[in-house]
Amino acid sequence: MHPFEMRTAQYITDHQMAQTGSTILAGVSGGADSVAMLCALRALGFSLMVVHIHHGLRGAEADTDEQFVRNLCSTLQLPYFCEHFDVAKEAKKRGISIETAGREIRYTCFEKLRQKHHADCIAVAHTVDDNAETVLFHLTRGCALDGLCGIPPVNGRVIRPLLSCTRSEVEDYLKDIGMSFVTDSSNHELEYTRNRIRHLVLPNLKEINPAVSERIAQNTVSLSDDRAFLTEQTQALFEQCVTRDEGRIVVDLHHFSSAHVALQRRLILLVASLFDGCNLSFSQIEAVRTLSGTGKGLDLPADVRVTLSYHSLIWENSRLEISVFCHEITSDKVFIPEIKQTVVFDRNHLSPAQDAVFLDAQKLEGKSLFVRNRRKGDRFSPSGMKGTKKLQDFFVDKKIPADKRNAIPLLIADGEIAAVLGHRASSRFCADNNTIQKIKIIISGGNQ
Repeated sequence: MHPFEMRTAQYITDHQMAQTGSTILAGVSGGADSVAMLCALRALGFSLMVVHIHHGLRGAEADTDEQFVRNLCSTLQLPYFCEHFDVAKEAKKRGISIETAGREIRYTCFEKLRQKHHADCIAVAHTVDDNAETVLFHLTRGCALDGLCGIPPVNGRVIRPLLSCTRSEVEDYLKDIGMSFVTDSSNHELEYTRNRIRHLVLPNLKEINPAVSERIAQNTVSLSDDRAFLTEQTQALFEQCVTRDEGRIVVDLHHFSSAHVALQRRLILLVASLFDGCNLSFSQIEAVRTLSGTGKGLDLPADVRVTLSYHSLIWENSRLEISVFCHEITSDKVFIPEIKQTVVFDRNHLSPAQDAVFLDAQKLEGKSLFVRNRRKGDRFSPSGMKGTKKLQDFFVDKKIPADKRNAIPLLIADGEIAAVLGHRASSRFCADNNTIQKIKIIISGGNQ
């Protein structure tokens, strides 16, 4: 067995990529890396299928690559699949780079074929040099620890058997076994950032240290272990200080603030990941982490809003905010669909109840009654107090979180706030010692 194949076998074993007899779907472009991977996996006795992606770029050259892989699979007697895509069109349609669109299309296609043909895993041919390029690419664009961990050997069903091999070792192996390959001319075009790193940056770094790619790979292993530890600690912090409440995510600031800043940042990213498309930059993470002033908030990607509310950080999708509502009272029960609660008027069962308000029925008689939520400039006269008070100030004094205030129903009598339901009656309408007929008003969940 060739030393390259032995090394590949050991790497597969060390990372538990596949077992003897596993069926592997190999992504083969026709380039040196993928051809070497295919030959090594075949020599190791795995059951193989090959997929080639034609990206609709590079014209006749891409057609030549496709034919090369087709002929190679015919020679090796391996099942072959080729899928055609217009990557440039898809990139423009989705507003992303051609490189990103190509990568997403490839992996989506690979997984569909894997499932269809019952392969155990998907093999792609990244090398040590690809890993170094990826780390440098992330570093130049700005990244945290995750970006410095490079390319993982195993990611779900995707395995990378050549991740311990250099590009020169790949080419030496192909020379030894007499196997040809094709060269993608676009790999030399310096308009692509990754190509500039490959042809300009890495060669200069190798003048300082010829084994720079291997050293970067060693660092990714160490940093990946650090990341695993921090991930465990972040999960423990999440369980300690994060709760879900009616579609919102609430972070308890007592536990959050006492955690190390590294865990604070990772927790923010973890919470953000629970909202589709909420990808945060470093500056956005820091803005959330250092948010101060009760009621202050931040708008984040994907319509997510974070609000500081006394001792909590409230995360919610701003598209789900409670809309303005106003419902006329025509019976003893009024269902409010916007908050999925029912306001119940009870003249018979007047025993004390939590959050109930008691009003004087005579004072409400003949008045036009509605239930609505707050409006700008609202004022009322809280029972037990002289004069009027801004509703906003009442909410602040009661420490009612800003994100909950739109959901609090108000009883309106001839345009005046008669009660903040669930909290306080107005002094002008509340029941007192002179009241002959009381009305108890409670709020209950659901449509009763």
